[in-house]
Amino acid sequence: MKTIKNTIKLKIILILGSALFITLHVHAQPIVLFQNFYTYGNYIDNSVGLGFWIDNSVEETDDGGFIVVGHTDPTEDVYLLKANSNGTVAWSATYGYAMDIEVGHTVSETFDNMGNPSGFIIAGSSGQNGGDLLLIKTDPVGGLQWSYHYGQSSRAERAYSVRQTTDGGYIAAGSSILGSNGKIYVVKTNPNGTRQWAFEYSAPIGYDAQIATSVIEPSTSTAANPEYIVAGNMFPSGLTNIEDVFVMSLDRNGAINWFNVYNRN
Repeated sequence: MKTIKNTIKLKIILILGSALFITLHVHAQPIVLFQNFYTYGNYIDNSVGLGFWIDNSVEETDDGGFIVVGHTDPTEDVYLLKANSNGTVAWSATYGYAMDIEVGHTVSETFDNMGNPSGFIIAGSSGQNGGDLLLIKTDPVGGLQWSYHYGQSSRAERAYSVRQTTDGGYIAAGSSILGSNGKIYVVKTNPNGTRQWAFEYSAPIGYDAQIATSVIEPSTSTAANPEYIVAGNMFPSGLTNIEDVFVMSLDRNGAINWFNVYNRN
């Protein structure tokens, strides 16, 4: 693991601005609480493909700060940055493998069985052309605890959502792609990252591809009878620029309880 200096152009203000705009909708403009910029190494011009950009995820942390995940360019490593509540950098780190491309799509704070912060779980992809679904577990200051790949050599798997489960393990959801065919892909692990199960779920007739963008364990789930809710998008066959939405429920072993599609009609 490499530790990096104050890096990336952090666009927390855009996300905070949206949240404040919803809360304070009587104002014509959102209120700017803070605006900080960070650069990666000597690269600062993202318009020409240099430097660092946030991929998809920023979350508030238990201490009132923020955690951001993405990847670096040109080194193509997962990048994790922890900011304090005022936007100053607490620490940052990168995680990667030689000759591979690692992308962090999402990050979530984790907690021990006493409810204390225990670090972060990152989900994304690793390898050329998408490669395998990647999970990285860190301690509270970004130290690497474990990192695993999940997938098949013939397909490109990636995760767009990850959550800690009530049993202390993790569940990640995304896609498994071969050419233009994409399937829903969900992986469940134990607390140490060992895979418990992983399944692809195919689209109903009339759809070419689908992608899972969110996974949760609802409040009604119990340790004795866990349930996982996965949601995402489906792409009707022969149609362009049209997406339907799916939501499905999985049991503790990854079997489908129910699967619903919500279309444009």
